[in-house]
Amino acid sequence: MKITISIAQTKLNLDSFDKNVDNTLYLIDQLPILENHYLLLPELWSTGFTPNLNFASKFNHELLEQLKNKAQQKNIFISGSYIIQQNNLVFTNRLIIISPNKGIIAQYDKIHLFPQFDENINFNSGKNLSILRTDKINFGLSICYDLRFPELFRNYSKNNVHLCLLPAQWPLKRISHYVKLLSARAIENQMIMVSSNVIGTNNNTVFGGNSMVIDHQGEPVLNLEDQVNTIGTVTLDLNKTLEWRKIFPVLKDFVSSDINQIEYFDNFPNK
Repeated sequence: MKITISIAQTKLNLDSFDKNVDNTLYLIDQLPILENHYLLLPELWSTGFTPNLNFASKFNHELLEQLKNKAQQKNIFISGSYIIQQNNLVFTNRLIIISPNKGIIAQYDKIHLFPQFDENINFNSGKNLSILRTDKINFGLSICYDLRFPELFRNYSKNNVHLCLLPAQWPLKRISHYVKLLSARAIENQMIMVSSNVIGTNNNTVFGGNSMVIDHQGEPVLNLEDQVNTIGTVTLDLNKTLEWRKIFPVLKDFVSSDINQIEYFDNFPNK
């Protein structure tokens, strides 16, 4: 049971959405045509965190139609997050998966919004986890800041997710957290973590790259480090993940977080 995973690491141009798309489509065109091929693009890779939400949403609406054709042409599943307008009222940071032959097959609205980028002001928070089920593998969907909230990924593992997708815009100054948390989420949930990060500088923020694929034991099998405008590819054998869950069945030993009784032992100095 093998699948091929590609991750893109791109530099954003906030002044030209078309340039972002042209650069990324060029990279996609260089990929070989393979079976069971999944590509992950970075968080908001087409527009970045632009303040022009209306224009970005309209741009992405047309872009998604273009990506449907590209997915079919290259026989590839294309995943990435986009500024999307809902009901002509609110905007979301939405991870979308496009199939080679069925168009959009899964989506996830980012639950944990990052205050430093004003996401909590500009976007509505998602309310639901999203799992894409296939005949070979179950994918969990997440975005960037979600990585700091382990309960989300534990819920995915409890629902038999084998691999989590996580597009990101993670700053360089906290890139060590990104790397460590990806490994931690993989180890504690015995799942593969796939993350595509931005690189370069936007609005005085330097982004850290290091897009990577982490296996079920927390080991990196692909790391793009500081490469700019590139795609890396690795083939994964999902049988190894399933075998590890059988050999070391830690998920079965999980004690439910429903436990809500706390026993306190006080040892305060005398007043």
